[in-house]
This record gives sequence, C-alpha cells and structure tokens, in this order.
Amino acid sequence: MPTNVLLGALQHKWQLLGLATTVYVFVVCIYRRYFHPLSKIPGPFLPAVTKLYQTYYNGKYFEQVDLLHQKYGPIVRITPDEVHLANIEDYDQIYHNTSRYSKGANFYDSMCVKQSTFGTASNEVSPSHGFYVQLLTTSRCIASVEAP
Repeated sequence: MPTNVLLGALQHKWQLLGLATTVYVFVVCIYRRYFHPLSKIPGPFLPAVTKLYQTYYNGKYFEQVDLLHQKYGPIVRITPDEVHLANIEDYDQIYHNTSRYSKGANFYDSMCVKQSTFGTASNEVSPSHGFYVQLLTTSRCIASVEAP
C-alpha cells in the first residue's frame, strides 16, 4: 500500500512539472510576440518566439531572410531579440556610439575579452573606452612610440 501512494504522489509531481513547463513556454511565447520591445517589428510568428526557426534552415538562413524581406519589408524580426535590416542606410542609425540601441551581447561575448574596446556592448561604458582610445592615438603618443 505505501508503494502505491508513493507512486501516485510521484506521478502527480511529474504532471505538475509538465503543466508548469507548458504554462512557462506559453507565457514566454506570448510575451515575446506581443509584449517584447521588438514586438512591433514585422515578421512571422515562429522567429519572434524561438531561435529554432533559423536552426531549421541549417546554413541557408540568409536565403530565408531575403524571402522574409520580400514579404514583410525592409526591417524584419528574425529571432526573439534580433532584427535584420535590408537597407544599408538604416545601419548608420543603429551602429554608432551615440545610438540608443544596445549592441548584441551574444556577439560581443564571443570575443572572450570582457570590457574590451571592441567588445563593449553597453553604450554607457563605450564612450569611456573611446576616450582612452583617443588618448592612445594622439600624435604625441604615437610619436613617442615611433621615436628610436
């Protein structure tokens, strides 16, 4: 009898775990699609909620991105936290040091050097790094290094 009670309780816990996991995935999908800061960017549902969409195309994702641009326009949401731009003019609005947009931390973390000049994802930290780069590249500094 105690074995049956134990198995019943264990089965109940697995059911609760399955239900909790399902609810969690559902809530994350709803948040990413409708409440995420990038939710207003056009694009299909699946890339907005998971990165598995790009995994499906296995190295040919760039071709799919072109098709997405044809269907949704020059700015397309391609993963939950990534946007792809078709027009090169749009890049200047995002990729400069005074932009209000943060750089993608996943890309910069791959450099394996935290808080380096190139690998600084935060726009708040980046200007101080730029100041030190300017100091190191002044003509006086360069002349002192080049002098025999």
